[in-house]
Amino acid sequence: MNMTNKQPIGVFDSGIGGLSVLRELTDLLPQQDFIYVSDSQYAPYGLKTTEQVWQRCCVIVDFLLKQKVQAIVIACNTATVAVIDRLRLTYDIPFVGIEPAVKPALNDLARPHVAVLATHNTINSNRLNKLVASYSQQHSQVSYLVCNGWVELVEQGVDKSVSSRIVKSTLQSLIVDKPDTLVLACTHYPFLQNEIAACFDYPVHIIEPGKAVAKRVQDLLKITADPVNQTEGEVTYFTSGSVELTQRNIARLLGKDSQVHTLNQFG
Repeated sequence: MNMTNKQPIGVFDSGIGGLSVLRELTDLLPQQDFIYVSDSQYAPYGLKTTEQVWQRCCVIVDFLLKQKVQAIVIACNTATVAVIDRLRLTYDIPFVGIEPAVKPALNDLARPHVAVLATHNTINSNRLNKLVASYSQQHSQVSYLVCNGWVELVEQGVDKSVSSRIVKSTLQSLIVDKPDTLVLACTHYPFLQNEIAACFDYPVHIIEPGKAVAKRVQDLLKITADPVNQTEGEVTYFTSGSVELTQRNIARLLGKDSQVHTLNQFG
């Protein structure tokens, strides 16, 4: 197997939600270098047309290719379901996408009622419908909920008291229905996991696919730790939005100081 390759891995999202995936990647592959692109100026992708999402993804992929990345992680459910197949046909580089964790949720027969929380575009995608159809069991019950405004709660760093109130208001119908499992089908939502869990008077099971994506990247690129060189990998951050806000968000969500570059400056 290959040792850690210092050629970086690209990771991008419509904003900072993909930091939840980056966190799992750096935990699993601590010696690997990463380049993270936050397309915050154009967030959220969840209400954009497929062609708009495609155009933004091409801009970011072209940029990452100039940075000589060895693979690209699309840390955005909306972009994955909308354009990953087209990206794979267009670009000669490995892509790893992120999809709603429907398979493990529906395979858990002890928890038959599954609720998928996502953006409008993900909920209405053929890809999600196919996933559910493929893994539904005889007694499965699947609910869907579009969580409008949740991406903005994370992007803007809204006070927890405010975000808790908005999350609870969004979940009212689900609270009554008492689902067994919640599938967080947007990479921003893990950063609201405490607020989500607090809405239920029982230990609802919550699944997000960050760890599975990190493992897929490790397996695809055959990366193993170097027992001799224990140097920690570097993460370089770029944003199409506010550098200052992105730096504050990284500190808030990951607990790390960072230097963030303007995407267009290096494009």
